[in-house]
Amino acid sequence: MKRFIEIDIARGVTIFLVVMGHTAIPIWLNDILRDFRMPLFFFVSGYLFSSQRYLNDMRLLWINKFYALLVPYFTAGILSYFYWLILNAVNPLKYEFIWYKPLVGIFYGNGVNGWLGYNTPIWFLVCLFCAQLLYCYTQKIIGSFSLYIQIGIYLILGYVGYAISRFVFLPWGLDIALVALLFMHFGNKFKYYQLLNKLKPFGIISILSLLIFGIATYFNNADMNYRIYDNLFVFYTAGISGSIATLSIAKLLSKMKFPTKFFTFHNHLNKKALCPFGIQGCYS
Repeated sequence: MKRFIEIDIARGVTIFLVVMGHTAIPIWLNDILRDFRMPLFFFVSGYLFSSQRYLNDMRLLWINKFYALLVPYFTAGILSYFYWLILNAVNPLKYEFIWYKPLVGIFYGNGVNGWLGYNTPIWFLVCLFCAQLLYCYTQKIIGSFSLYIQIGIYLILGYVGYAISRFVFLPWGLDIALVALLFMHFGNKFKYYQLLNKLKPFGIISILSLLIFGIATYFNNADMNYRIYDNLFVFYTAGISGSIATLSIAKLLSKMKFPTKFFTFHNHLNKKALCPFGIQGCYS
């Protein structure tokens, strides 16, 4: 597959936005970011997902994703657990202390209610692991169906994940992964139909995507980690349109020297070097 600098920039933007979301930015800005930053992660991951590489070799998929996602997850989770223990030992009055909760939380794999201690963002790694496996397995079954039928099936699976989350948060964010499959599918088809080549920063699709996102995010408030979707259809609309708008902005930034270097810095690191949310394999 031809390498697009726009995708490298989009990867940098997604990491930047998630890190930014865990800082003291204004609430109204964080609300806007929540509507598309996680969908954008899944969209880009779907774009870079190699169907040709994995559909006929599921063992390779398991091995690659184990090293790319689970090894960083458990490493970061265990290290942050000991850090959490030290903080509670130093100041037991300030921090809630149930010594086994974050340890159990590592295996539960959900970034809610303090289950991951002070390393909440790593919930995404195991959720993406589930999403990529689910996407590959479902594509083996429905990959030969028409595009509309595939979208319909992923909509149904997304609603199943949404419905389950009303009652229980599944381990490793499996219910979130079901919701995320549609974003991955749109990203994958965006690559399949080579739509990135046709996307122009000031073209009609880019402008419409930005307008649609603005309207959708005005009427909807979402947070995938906490399973807040409001209207699921509007959430999908905001996530997909926001992802396309971001790609169009990435194409514009790719023509500028400093933004290109800034947002693609992590892509020049060694492929096994840790990035804020895992390694390069998060996306492949």
